[in-house]
Amino acid sequence: MATRNIVSPIDFVRHMTTRFVSLGNTSSKPLEKLWQTMAQTFGEAIIGHANGDRKWRVLEPATGTGKTQGLTVYSSLIARMNAEGEPENRTGILVVVRTIEQADEIVVAINDLAGRNAAVARHSDNRTKNTDCRDKDVLVITHSAYQRATEAIYRGRHGKWSEFTMWDAGPRCLTIIDEALANIVEEYQVTAESLRTTLGYVDARMRQRHPVACDALKALLGVLERIEREPREQQEAILWRHPSETNIGWTKDHSLAGLLEELVLLPLDHIVLGKDSLLDRQRLISRVEHTMRSCESLLTKWAYYHKAGEWDTLNGSELLIPMDIPGPVVLDATASQNMLWELLEDRAVRPSIPRNARNYRNVTLHVAYASGLGKTTMKKKGHVRIERVIHELEKTHGERSVLLCVHKAMEAKALTLDPEFGGYAVAHWGAIDGKNDWKDFDTVVVLGLPYRGTIWSTNTFFAVQGLKPDQWLSSPTWKSYRNVRQAMEIKQVTVSVIQAINRIRCRKSVNGDGDCPPADVFIVFPDDHRGKSMLENIETEMPGINVEPWDFELDGIAMKVRKSAGYKAVIAYMANRLPGETTMNKVRTDLGWGVEKMKELRRVLSDPNHFITASLRAIGVTFHHNGGIGRGSKAWLLKT
Repeated sequence: MATRNIVSPIDFVRHMTTRFVSLGNTSSKPLEKLWQTMAQTFGEAIIGHANGDRKWRVLEPATGTGKTQGLTVYSSLIARMNAEGEPENRTGILVVVRTIEQADEIVVAINDLAGRNAAVARHSDNRTKNTDCRDKDVLVITHSAYQRATEAIYRGRHGKWSEFTMWDAGPRCLTIIDEALANIVEEYQVTAESLRTTLGYVDARMRQRHPVACDALKALLGVLERIEREPREQQEAILWRHPSETNIGWTKDHSLAGLLEELVLLPLDHIVLGKDSLLDRQRLISRVEHTMRSCESLLTKWAYYHKAGEWDTLNGSELLIPMDIPGPVVLDATASQNMLWELLEDRAVRPSIPRNARNYRNVTLHVAYASGLGKTTMKKKGHVRIERVIHELEKTHGERSVLLCVHKAMEAKALTLDPEFGGYAVAHWGAIDGKNDWKDFDTVVVLGLPYRGTIWSTNTFFAVQGLKPDQWLSSPTWKSYRNVRQAMEIKQVTVSVIQAINRIRCRKSVNGDGDCPPADVFIVFPDDHRGKSMLENIETEMPGINVEPWDFELDGIAMKVRKSAGYKAVIAYMANRLPGETTMNKVRTDLGWGVEKMKELRRVLSDPNHFITASLRAIGVTFHHNGGIGRGSKAWLLKT
């Protein structure tokens, strides 16, 4: 095999320094050492791919040290070498980033630095054809596109995987993933209710055509019904490690695919709801597909039982990492808190990098403690808590620009307020990581935490490490961890919190010491050992950060905060809702708006040229009414 082009670390550092300084940043010796390690790691991945090395390489450059610019500069230098060198030595690169916007920005930067159209982005907004990617040195896709492609492989369909990893010069030799992938573990779960619902759609003719599949679904339902009749003292237990341990009689020659193909063709909107609604039909079909995929996995692999609240559940999982991914290098700013890399053990390599490239001594972390910070409690108490936090900060930070990070269900409610700050924005967990929208804000408030829960940590651990002895569920030890599941959950929250903190201006390095502009962080941690651990983790990841107690009581009487006169809250509200109809009465209830506000909203929505109407239309939402008046008047928003 021909030797592939790689960039020497010295050349990379020289070009990277020029690029970094041209963007208004200051270079330093620690940064140059970090960039040297980055180039060396990219080169090792390219060489390793040619030699059959399938290990993942994980770099942990802190936010503000130029990791995204680094992949841009390296890709452009490879593109130059490809154009000037021998054809058989060309190196192809696959870049994976979080968002479509980032993909487009990176392509523009690579092409500008390379001096030619060497890179192309492929995503849902541009529908770039495979033929337009084959001759490009660098292909940029999103995390979601990568995850769909890997999932297709595990479903027995190669889909776009080869289109992403192959180009005119053969296999792409380097994959650079900007930030850790969120969903590389596929989780499966069924309940007695989901099985009964799915079986309820199966008529007599289907049962005749698919007797084995129907019997298997009934057998899984029987497992859960026995658990319901005979409650277990244990909240969880491994039920089988291999299909042969069950009496279901499922073999590798059996499949649920045929039955599923018939079920997805049913007019479930008519059967279940008695109406013609394509959106409701798609929603119901999606539930059936999830149930059937979960059953297929549980029948062919292993399963464990878990009591989730009032629900008895059967669960399973699998790791979606193709072994033939070309030279993967992950740029993960919080890699030491992401236990996936630790669980992968010798399948992942983590080169050491300088830890003194950033200093957070200009950041003050104000810490309060409370209970009930998860999604369920925040949905119940969040509206009062948000107003209490804002009222408190208005006393001392009225001139500041404040980013509020909350659970998705609370975002729209927070946007109904108009605090007396210099600037105010709201974001929610799951849609904040990696964004630069608030890079000039000087204050961030973290209210409510994105707990994943025990099922998530168990699924992830089993998917990566494999099943453990039965007693592991009651004593989940691993290496030095006395409770590895709890450690995983705490570290995962830490990762999310650090991502939220680094959305504001503390992400930017302003001098050779790695300092950032002054910034404040206000956060409420759980008032137990988890809060202490999360704080310690943040202090480790953000060296020099100042921690001060925040004398604030989260719960108490409601405080008055100025209401917003606008209607932007309804945009966030509908953006976070599933497709389908939402009555105006529900909008009023969920946003807490009065009668007059709702009357004005209807007038706004009746104007097709109003920016609120146009903004809703851009996310697939339209306003409808039946033309009636008084009690006979009905209006709703429809999301497609």
